Amino acid sequence: MVDLRTALLGFDGKAISFLSETDVKFREQTDYLRTLVTLARDQEADIANGATWLIKNHLETGGALDANLVSPFFKALDEAASWGAILHILQSVQYIDLDQITDLNAFDQVHQYISHSRPFIRAWAVDAACRLAARFNDRKAEARQALDAALRDEAASVRARARKISKDLV
Repeated sequence: MVDLRTALLGFDGKAISFLSETDVKFREQTDYLRTLVTLARDQEADIANGATWLIKNHLETGGALDANLVSPFFKALDEAASWGAILHILQSVQYIDLDQITDLNAFDQVHQYISHSRPFIRAWAVDAACRLAARFNDRKAEARQALDAALRDEAASVRARARKISKDLV
């Protein structure tokens, strides 16, 4: 049987149907999510993109990450091979049980993307930082500063996300 990494080599970076089929094929494996978290750090961009999309999709559809996978998932932000993988991880934060986050570095791993060149990365980094600040009270001032800057960002997408955060989270 083909392993998950080998299967993801077939992902062209665009075909979500391919990822959905891959999910159906592998999701019953006991180490499926652990393998995806490992592959989130893969240096092959399409593999990292596919793995992080699959994790995000799992979370969006009501799934969860075991507490022991949350920190390694965040650590993938330090090693991500592509902006797509970074975006998926940042977007996934809204679905993660914040009580499971025990690693104080999680905020820093997210915060490093607050000034990224890509607007969607900036927008979702601010979103994730504000959510994590609720978990780590000592980081609220930094998150607030990032949110205030995002409300003045040149990109409309960043300002829109910041307004939504202001309304929903703050």
